[in-house]
Amino acid sequence: MTASAATPTYFAPWQIGGIGLLVDGGVGVAGNPAYQACVEAFEYSGYEPPTTKVVSLGTGRFLDRRRPTWLWSWVEWVLGEMFRSPGEQQTELVQRHYDAATLYRIDVRLPRDFPLDTVGPGLDELEGIGRGLAALIDWPAILEGRDEEFRIGHPREAQPQAYCRVVA
Repeated sequence: MTASAATPTYFAPWQIGGIGLLVDGGVGVAGNPAYQACVEAFEYSGYEPPTTKVVSLGTGRFLDRRRPTWLWSWVEWVLGEMFRSPGEQQTELVQRHYDAATLYRIDVRLPRDFPLDTVGPGLDELEGIGRGLAALIDWPAILEGRDEEFRIGHPREAQPQAYCRVVA
């Protein structure tokens, strides 16, 4: 649906008759649908948290924003925080409400901010980061519930930065 791809600042909101103006479905809490998926699975589909492994895949996060010093940098900082926070919130909601499920969050800490319309060398850089992250993932260990690198629920996971891994 076109409205689901109406990324703010890149595309205008999409008008749907009888509903109104819509923007990208990934804006806000739906940017990380882990909690919504768990509600659907555990409350309506018969899955049981103690026997379920939840894997939440991120798209990378830039955490080293410079301290805002003037109006536009404040706007950029606030928007960056607003888009980052829902991902953490959804992961924490899964952990809090379905703590019997084994939860993994796989995300990478980006070395710089990449615009949504990145192409060319920047896209090659992102691909390299993605390949580096993929090389760290031990899928058999995750599926067996014995991976500790990406598992959420340990005391060290209390900080937002802990949800992201640094890829060299």
